[in-house]
Formats: sequence, C-alpha cells, structure tokens
Amino acid sequence: MSDRWKFQLSWGLLWGTFMAIGMTAFNAFENENWHLFLTYNFLLRLAIFNFISIFFVAYFAWKDREKEHRHHDK
Repeated sequence: MSDRWKFQLSWGLLWGTFMAIGMTAFNAFENENWHLFLTYNFLLRLAIFNFISIFFVAYFAWKDREKEHRHHDK
C-alpha cells in the first residue's frame, strides 16, 4: 500500500470517527438520550463521515502535506 493511502486511511478514519462520535455525543447530551450510539443512524453517520474523510478531507490534507514537503525541499 502506498504512503498516500496509508496516510489517507489512518487520517481519514481518525477524523471521520471523531466527527461522528462528537456529533452524536453532542446530540445525546442535548437530548439526554445516550442510546443514540446504538442506532442505525449512528452507523450510517459513521460510514458516511469515514467515507468523506478518507476520500476528500484526507486527500486534501495529503496534497497540502506534499506541497509543504516540496516547499521545504527547495
């Protein structure tokens, strides 16, 4: 697996999971309903956030990282 994909998977999964758990925790705290973590909507939110984070957020983070490395190499 290339370094780019290793970076995208690790960074994207971390960010997507953090965002899904964070949003659900905020909603659960607000509504005092901690069973939101056990719903189909949570799993769907987790999958969508991870997909978007891996293929979009982490991709642009990788591009910025590469640009930064090329800038320091000059």
